[in-house]
Amino acid sequence: MISNKHKIISLFLLIVCFNISCKEKKADVSSRDQGVSSFQLLADKTGHIISQTDYQVIDLDIQNNYVYYLAKNISNTKTIFASGDQDKEMDIIIRPLPLVKGLFPTYRMKHNCDKIFFKYKFYETLKNGCCSNPDKLAIYEYTNNREIIKGDNMIVSGFIPNNKLKFYSSFTHKYNDKTTLGSIHYSYDSNNKFEIILKTKLEFINECKVDIKINSKNDSNIKIVKNSLISIDEYFLWSLDNIKKVEEINNIELELNMNCIIVKNKEEIEFNKKVLIPIINGKPFGKIDKIQYVEILNNKLVPTAICSQPPVRAV
Repeated sequence: MISNKHKIISLFLLIVCFNISCKEKKADVSSRDQGVSSFQLLADKTGHIISQTDYQVIDLDIQNNYVYYLAKNISNTKTIFASGDQDKEMDIIIRPLPLVKGLFPTYRMKHNCDKIFFKYKFYETLKNGCCSNPDKLAIYEYTNNREIIKGDNMIVSGFIPNNKLKFYSSFTHKYNDKTTLGSIHYSYDSNNKFEIILKTKLEFINECKVDIKINSKNDSNIKIVKNSLISIDEYFLWSLDNIKKVEEINNIELELNMNCIIVKNKEEIEFNKKVLIPIINGKPFGKIDKIQYVEILNNKLVPTAICSQPPVRAV
């Protein structure tokens, strides 16, 4: 026989459990989203288009706000059967969790690429190269989608422990200009970056492979962390951990190992050079010019008259 006291306690627990259940469901509804995926065969049956909606929960540190976000990625991928060519458009919206307006900003980014990788303070894009073409990499800021740096096949970064300062370097080819081999990029952020353009008077550059790395005269054994998902190698520069500003970055070199096949007088010539570019007071060659020029002349690298900087050291 159940007493009235037990009945009152049971009813009370039932009401409490019901309220908790309702509150949990209400919280779930406030952070709910949904998307649609579809498949479409092209009218001429030469390929197809896949529209897809994916979700990912990510933790980011944007403007010193460490917050969990929900990334909603709506992608449209067009594939041609015969060639295997693929074109992928991504439209991504990043919203803070829980999905309540006004707490933190919402970010949106649109890119033509194959993959996007979300990091704490920036995001990376990767567009796979077809055949002999290089992979296209880029790093962007969340707040304005401005490009920090771009590179072919790889980007290297100089990580300074216990410090907010960081720099990046890369190389991009220039295939549609016979007078230009490509560009060396050196960047801190979207506002503070440099480009060194390698000019040439050679007839034609048939093929060129360039590897880039960071040397430090004050770090005898640099720790290198390789990213397995995207080719961005991070160099730990402990000798710089006490600096306060970029102008204090010295004794650093960018090393480029170039292996190119060039055509001169209708004859193919192999062009192999190690090029060392010094970083002086936080700038390539110590110069404030955002765009600098170096010319390949008689199998050597020399400064051009366009911008008078010290000669590049070729080994």
